[in-house]
Amino acid sequence: MYFTIMDDDRAFGETLKNKLESEYHAVVDVYHGMVDLDQIKHVPDILFLDVIFENGTGVDYAKKFKEKFDSQIVFVSSKSSLIFKTQGLKALCFIRKNHLDNDFEEIYGTSKTSTLFYSNT
Repeated sequence: MYFTIMDDDRAFGETLKNKLESEYHAVVDVYHGMVDLDQIKHVPDILFLDVIFENGTGVDYAKKFKEKFDSQIVFVSSKSSLIFKTQGLKALCFIRKNHLDNDFEEIYGTSKTSTLFYSNT
């Protein structure tokens, strides 16, 4: 599995990367900001995308991303209220940065081979 993390919060990006690598044995690319779609190293199975960046929004980026790639998107943010901005984009889910472990457990269960990571729905 390939995961891509796009988040300008470096500490969170590394924390999430370590979690995905250790629990799902995935290849994880981390970008500390929004990058041009042509700069993405691997087409990810799932893109973990921050909602707010200094130079734009993850919501706008997600629209462009979905035009080019058939990957799932998981939005992440430290502001729970931003979940409403992501509605309508058919995201897999929304994870609150300050509740990373709890949200993962609630959404994906305790199984390290959760079928949600392998679903196209």
